[in-house]
Amino acid sequence: MTIGLERLGTSLDKMIKDSEGMGDREIRRLLHTKQSKIKLGSGYPRKGSGRDGDIQVLNTPKGIMMYTRFNGRWYGFSPTFIEDSEI
Repeated sequence: MTIGLERLGTSLDKMIKDSEGMGDREIRRLLHTKQSKIKLGSGYPRKGSGRDGDIQVLNTPKGIMMYTRFNGRWYGFSPTFIEDSEI
């Protein structure tokens, strides 16, 4: 199974750049302080866990979900399954 992480990165970059009142300095800080490894697990991210820029891929009752933390909140994305023959 392959998850389109390139598309997620593009979406995150767009979400960061589209944020109102956020300057280049804040964007550079977020990109610099992002986690170095994506967390894998099950369940849901805890409200107070992680830092802005963190990414988690979790197995939930709704299926596999990808979460990212931005401005102190977790946002969930449902990744698309891609067959090996489609790559």
